[in-house]
Amino acid sequence: MRHLQPDPADHDEPQGADAPSPAPVSLGWDGAGRLVLVDLEYVGILHLKGNVDQARHVLQSIAVELASTPLSGHLEITALAGTAPGLDDAAPERVARTEALADAVAELTSHTAGRRRALAVPGAPTLRTARLSEDAGGSWTPHILLAAQLPERGQAEAPPAAFWSWSCSPPPSPRP
Repeated sequence: MRHLQPDPADHDEPQGADAPSPAPVSLGWDGAGRLVLVDLEYVGILHLKGNVDQARHVLQSIAVELASTPLSGHLEITALAGTAPGLDDAAPERVARTEALADAVAELTSHTAGRRRALAVPGAPTLRTARLSEDAGGSWTPHILLAAQLPERGQAEAPPAAFWSWSCSPPPSPRP
């Protein structure tokens, strides 16, 4: 029987494993003042709604965080069209840019299909379990697409994924 989960008490064992949450980003603070972190790989599709300017700032922050953080390890990022301008120049080892949504969707669909095939090999039920296995070998690199706008329904077919929304609003004004 193959050992899929490392023993948390064995400090040497997890060192070679991939991060179980490879695309963590901070979204801001909730109403109680707590920092909200989310793993974009787990979320699938994150829709930033609400104040347009604030959503743009949050997306830019997510882009910079993903491109520069050492927490995620290996990560591929594709910025669509004018999303996060200059990010591909600042971090070319992680960020590619494409102008066409169809090209980005085709790439993501291929990436997802390859990961599903690879996931069947170790017999792991989830990506997180596979990442923590002894023979993961860095084969679970997430691919994140950053898009300021997605087309309306019917204009493009996107790969099936989870869908989360985060409402962006400016911080409250200080009381006099």
